[in-house]
Amino acid sequence: MHNPDENCGCVSRRDLIKKAAVAGTVAWATPMIVGSLASPAGALTPGPCTKYAVKIGPGPSVTCEPFCFENGSGYTFPANDAYWAGSCSRPTGCSPSTNTTMARTVGMTAKMPIGISTEYFFNASLGGNVAYRKVTLASGCYFTSATSWQIGGRYEPGDPGTIWKEASSSCASGPIGGNVQGCYTEGGSTAWILAFADGLVDTTPEDDINYVYLKFCCSS
Repeated sequence: MHNPDENCGCVSRRDLIKKAAVAGTVAWATPMIVGSLASPAGALTPGPCTKYAVKIGPGPSVTCEPFCFENGSGYTFPANDAYWAGSCSRPTGCSPSTNTTMARTVGMTAKMPIGISTEYFFNASLGGNVAYRKVTLASGCYFTSATSWQIGGRYEPGDPGTIWKEASSSCASGPIGGNVQGCYTEGGSTAWILAFADGLVDTTPEDDINYVYLKFCCSS
């Protein structure tokens, strides 16, 4: 059989390894696979997806809110295919299409997020820093496009508020580069949503976030 390396003037991988052995060095190795921006360090490999949804307060600590999700401002938050993830009572008497209709079964624990904090990102189109609420999920849970939505917010004026926002784009390390409403890490445990409906942080911010809506997967 013809050897494609013959008469080509090139050096085969076999010859390189032989020469390396003589020289006492390694000339070839399996290439290291480096994760893309869509798969940040620490991201889970999406596996079994048991869907959960929960409504939490705006921070600075994670608080479970036993209220309906509801829709508005052109956004919907369907969660009737998800278990209630909260440590508080599951809301009842809500629209089935936009709220969890499944309570956790025996043996299932609450899948509450473990953290909510504020982070600032510079937005060139707005010419200033924008404040976001960053939510971190518990171990074994992750955000993914496999759910119909990932993170949203309900804002003033008033409480519960009349303005809604939804972050539907994936990102590696936050809403960098003009992603105004927020984003989530595909296969990861973090997501961001605007802290104020107007987006731009100033000395008298308006339309503060009242509630954060979350939908995500867990391995069980």
